Amino acid sequence: MSMERNADCRSLIEEALALKAAGGLSQGLAAIRQAQRQAGNFSKFFLDLIQVLLDQDQADRALALTQQVLEELDQDQALLLYESAMSLLAQTAPSTLKEFSELGLFVRQGPAIDQDWIDFIFYPDQTAAKEAAASQKALTAYLDSDLGSDPSQAMACYQVLDSLAADQVQAFIRAYLTRHPGPSLVRTDFLVRLLEAGDQGHLVLEGPFGKRHELHLATLDQPQDRSFFQAGQDYLEACFFKEPLVKAYLEEEWVLLTGLLYPFEGDLDQSPADLLTALAAADPEDDLYRLLKKIMKGVI
Repeated sequence: MSMERNADCRSLIEEALALKAAGGLSQGLAAIRQAQRQAGNFSKFFLDLIQVLLDQDQADRALALTQQVLEELDQDQALLLYESAMSLLAQTAPSTLKEFSELGLFVRQGPAIDQDWIDFIFYPDQTAAKEAAASQKALTAYLDSDLGSDPSQAMACYQVLDSLAADQVQAFIRAYLTRHPGPSLVRTDFLVRLLEAGDQGHLVLEGPFGKRHELHLATLDQPQDRSFFQAGQDYLEACFFKEPLVKAYLEEEWVLLTGLLYPFEGDLDQSPADLLTALAAADPEDDLYRLLKKIMKGVI
């Protein structure tokens, strides 16, 4: 059982370090907190951490964190853990400890350790709380932004959402769609996220002409599963199979158009074949084509 706990704890530590290195601080914090719970106590967790760092050829960082123990923990626990970690370093990476001081207890000063590493290892709960507060503050600002017309803002918002728990994401999306009920690809993406989260509530949203609809998520299909979308795909396959380049272009336009209309495609009162015929002809004098161009906001 002890060996299984060791393996699980070290696996979680490895996952946490990988997430942190990839910029996923919130996910990394969640993994490091889980590793600490799995270990049962901080000393056990810390020694597993040192072993993982040594296995990853990060002896200098292991030394720096070991020296930091003396500043972050109470004296008795710090000295015991310091000596245990130093013993592990001496066995695994003796070259790291080649310059002892005259006192015999403290070794050469290791490399400076960033504060974010100190917080990540020693204070993950507080750090996670600060991250959550910062994310919530950022989301409040995004509520007033038109993410559908500002790709850079939308990307930044997505990065914040990806760091939050599912219930926080759902709450933000619902609040955002209440303030921004009009069509956009962001709205479609948000609706998909709600569906994937199993949300079965309802929303009041606008169609392409501003008509308000009460939308029940429990009966809503994913965009690619809707009969309207599939009918367009079938039409393209039947009519443009001899023109692969045209077909590929129209497939992209169809995904874009239906993404903007979703889930109120019926408001246009046009069949998929009519819409695709207009897109294929691209006649600037055609009223339907001009309407589609307006809906697609100059993408055509």
